[in-house]
Amino acid sequence: MNNKLHGLLSCLIVGASTLFSACGDKQEVAVAVDQLAPRYESTLAEGIDFRRPGYPSFLIEVTGVSNPEDWGRWTDAAGTPVVKFRFDKPLPKKFVLELQANAFGPNEGKPTIVRVGNIEHTMVVKNTPSYAVYKTEFVNVPSIDTIEIIPPNPVLPRELDPNNRDERKLGLGLVTFKIKSLE
Repeated sequence: MNNKLHGLLSCLIVGASTLFSACGDKQEVAVAVDQLAPRYESTLAEGIDFRRPGYPSFLIEVTGVSNPEDWGRWTDAAGTPVVKFRFDKPLPKKFVLELQANAFGPNEGKPTIVRVGNIEHTMVVKNTPSYAVYKTEFVNVPSIDTIEIIPPNPVLPRELDPNNRDERKLGLGLVTFKIKSLE
């Protein structure tokens, strides 16, 4: 191997966040990690299937939701009490939000707030074996790209069972989330 090639190879270091463009000339490069990956294709009407890993490509941000389990995902208020879904486009001006869900512990039978901009509705979610479907209609929605869900009383499972070591603050068990345009 010639000296020039050997010198170039010895200067090349590959790292997750650092790129060397020339020997000794270090430049920081931000590596974008898609926190919602793996992505899958879905329409708003087909919605989010919380049993799947990842999220649909129409979402750009999700907060307050735990990792998938076989049945779906829990809302988790350990980091933030507000569950937020931010979409890549503004929501329809008129739509029905359809949520298949369950309530955990003291969240059952209490009003869950669903907020789109300054419009708020409530859903009273029960704890049913079949995960009931709850619907609420939004009309005259301003140009907004975010839906927020605020469970009434997120709780650590160990508050109900001292032997449970789950560190999440559970509110709702989410199975599916659909937006059906009425425009």
